[in-house]
Amino acid sequence: VQTWRSVGKILAAADVIVPGHGEPIPVDDDLLRTLLGAYGQAEWGERCPEVRAALASRLGARGG
Repeated sequence: VQTWRSVGKILAAADVIVPGHGEPIPVDDDLLRTLLGAYGQAEWGERCPEVRAALASRLGARGG
């Protein structure tokens, strides 16, 4: 749960995620919509409602 809370904080604030391997990942409206759409299926989702709220807020702030 703590890992996903950290990931949620990153996704709510970052414009680009640069992993240790692979290509940079842009945090755009499509990614936020995809994550929000799948969030209800996440095993840990019910224990981290603030992550969903942060992603939705970010998407709303971007006009998405």
